[in-house]
Amino acid sequence: MNKIAYPSTIFCLMVMALTGTSQSTSPVISLIIDPTLPENFSNDQLDEMNSDLVSMINVIAPMPRNYSYTLSLVQDVSLADRLFLAQLGFGPRVELAISGKNSNEMMSAGSYEEQMATLERSKEIVEAAKICGENEIFVRGFMPQSFDQNEDTYKALDDLGILYDLGFQAGIIYAPGHADDVWPYKVENHEFYAVPVSTVEFSGEMVPLDDRYLKDKGISASQYYDLLTGKLDEISDKDEPMVISLSTSISGKGEYLEEFKRFIDYAEAKGAKFVKSNELVEMKFPGSIEETESECATCDKAANMQAFGDPTQNEITNNTMNQTFIVG
Repeated sequence: MNKIAYPSTIFCLMVMALTGTSQSTSPVISLIIDPTLPENFSNDQLDEMNSDLVSMINVIAPMPRNYSYTLSLVQDVSLADRLFLAQLGFGPRVELAISGKNSNEMMSAGSYEEQMATLERSKEIVEAAKICGENEIFVRGFMPQSFDQNEDTYKALDDLGILYDLGFQAGIIYAPGHADDVWPYKVENHEFYAVPVSTVEFSGEMVPLDDRYLKDKGISASQYYDLLTGKLDEISDKDEPMVISLSTSISGKGEYLEEFKRFIDYAEAKGAKFVKSNELVEMKFPGSIEETESECATCDKAANMQAFGDPTQNEITNNTMNQTFIVG
């Protein structure tokens, strides 16, 4: 005699078929790209940085790959590349975050007032890199250069309403009581979330997945690839994200770029999900991202279209390098 499956039972079976009996094991990766420039840079150095950035974007953004990522921007880059950033910021897969004045800055050297002024200006510049009438940019994240920050930095982040801080490393640089945390966590007595960059063991030492740090440690491009793929293999069966800090000056050129490409292909074969930093926070703390109304309703759309080009086009060209890449 055949048994009848009741509707509720059928629904449960469908859900199990779609999601499995346990949490998805697809690894989650968050890429943070830092376009790096020396102080008092030349036009040639700016062009080189832009070319390196486009090279990295072309690894992760072309259709059908089109993975999400976060750009952490110092003021020097934001001011030099406002048109470029307006083009990038229109794409739904990129999140623009802020840093300080330049790639060599030590944030903690300044007073609270100095840090606040720097971060306020950084936020103002990035949020202005928009196509009025078409999109809005809301800065939610901050990453200090060289992971350098202090309590004055934290207070400034609170006062600016910044959602998350990328200046932490799992098990190396962490808020009290969070040595073992690998997911974003709320920093005690503050309003923001810490998003720790992932760490791995190398030669008996814990090191962050930060390409500038790794190269400074003498780690070769092939070892860089091994560390990235080894970490991905490690987290594949765990409830643990992989947060990677990348700079255009290292992963945007030469052998490191080639190994970065290899890693992205490897991650794709593993079924990895790539998310922006704010999405990683939202995964851990649902509802943390508040929607904000557009303040650009009165902007002249036609004037901005003329200034920035047609934002409905997926492919855009950075005129400085004459290279094409995908933004959405």
